[in-house]
Amino acid sequence: EQSDSIFVDGIYQGRSRQSLTQFLDIEAVEVLRGPQPTYFGQNAIAGALNIRSKRAGDTWEGFAQLEAGTRNLIAVEGAAGGPIGDNWGVRIAGKYNQEDGHLDNVVTGGSSGDSEGYAGRITLTGDVTEALSVALKYETASVETRGFRLQTAFCDDDTIAGNPVDPNIPCQAAISQGLGEFQINSNIESGALPVNGLFNLFGIPAPFRDGSQFNDFNDDTGRVDSDALTFDVTYSFDAFDVDYTFGYSEYESFRRGDIDSTPYALLADLGEEEVSQTSHEIRFTSTNSDKFEWMLGAYYQDTDIDTETNIRFAGFTVPTPLPPVLQGPFLTVHDEDNEWTSVFGLFTYNF
Repeated sequence: EQSDSIFVDGIYQGRSRQSLTQFLDIEAVEVLRGPQPTYFGQNAIAGALNIRSKRAGDTWEGFAQLEAGTRNLIAVEGAAGGPIGDNWGVRIAGKYNQEDGHLDNVVTGGSSGDSEGYAGRITLTGDVTEALSVALKYETASVETRGFRLQTAFCDDDTIAGNPVDPNIPCQAAISQGLGEFQINSNIESGALPVNGLFNLFGIPAPFRDGSQFNDFNDDTGRVDSDALTFDVTYSFDAFDVDYTFGYSEYESFRRGDIDSTPYALLADLGEEEVSQTSHEIRFTSTNSDKFEWMLGAYYQDTDIDTETNIRFAGFTVPTPLPPVLQGPFLTVHDEDNEWTSVFGLFTYNF
């Protein structure tokens, strides 16, 4: 988790995938430098980014925005909101975007690094009484990327000229066996690997389904689906306000990626992650004193993280079975449950 904490409508966003709607229909963004533990707590030791989404106003209003560009870029965003009766209001916002990747795959004729996603939010606010107000927000989002992002940029004869060939380095081993050079610039060019050809890596003959990186086995793909719920209640007394905020968020992510960094189908990383976070916060803030101001509060958070990483081979063919240490897939499972509890206070006297 980063030391510059991100908060959206008072809810801590500790992981980058936790919220995909941070900048959807926002009211304001505060960038705070330096330690912010009293006001924001939770890892805000270097600073904080405080984002507030827009709520319904006194009159109905909204906007619609369309953006189009090269590489099939399409981005649509809109929002509308206003009062419902005398004491309630609602606001709905959504967006959709897609774009082809910025690398052209000359092998398949397509592109690499494509992305597509959507996000939506609904916020309901109301004044139950003159002293009691509530706000309920639900948001959901999904984003998917297709095509690898990292790969060896050059693999040519210069990499092995005058040096002994290391069969454990895919680039050197590929050229030494006549499988062709490759490079990446604005296009992707792969070596001349024959379909179902054999490639000796780590001293093991390995079959390849095609001569490029871009097959169903290890063409990078990623997807993140997230949901979040926030409930806020404020009650005003004569001398102070009491504010309670409940937050729940969860996301599921999946990735399939190339980890051998060559255009050859060698190793793939399959990973899944599921994260859920629940938080409660209560604050008591003074309201009617010009000289003496104070704030007291308590915070609780529970975060559950479940990850699974599966590294597998393209399917090596050898005369005898691989030793157990080299047999795949290699599965790593990690389960983590964290709880935080804190109390805080701030007292200010104005001379």
